[in-house]
This record gives sequence, C-alpha cells and structure tokens, in this order.
Amino acid sequence: MELSMNNDDGSGGAHSGGRKRVYCKECVIAEVTRIKANFHLCVRDEVIIGFKTSAGPIFRPVRNSGEDA
Repeated sequence: MELSMNNDDGSGGAHSGGRKRVYCKECVIAEVTRIKANFHLCVRDEVIIGFKTSAGPIFRPVRNSGEDA
C-alpha cells in the first residue's frame, strides 16, 4: 500500500487518476497503528446519517438515476 499525505490540490486525490490513495495525517496515523481514525475534516470520513448542524443536515447527495427527468 502506498501512503501519501494530502498536500496536493485539495481534491482528495480525485485528480490523481486512481494511481495512489491520498491520506491526511490522521488517516496515516490510524492506518499505521491499525486503529479507526476519529471524525476529522477529511474526504475519507464516514458519513454520519441524520447528523444536523445549525446550517441543516450534512450528507452526501443522492445520485439521481434519471427517473425524474
């Protein structure tokens, strides 16, 4: 496994063409110590369903299958 710190363009590795995984510092530490990383500002964080902030719920958008078009 190739670990790389996320010091690039901020895309979370989306522009790397899938050649390597990009990890933040917390994810690298968790991977090396074989523990689950706590929630932190990272694209690899788990989605917490139903979590709401004062600005409203935070969730990944649902993909539209084209049925509404």
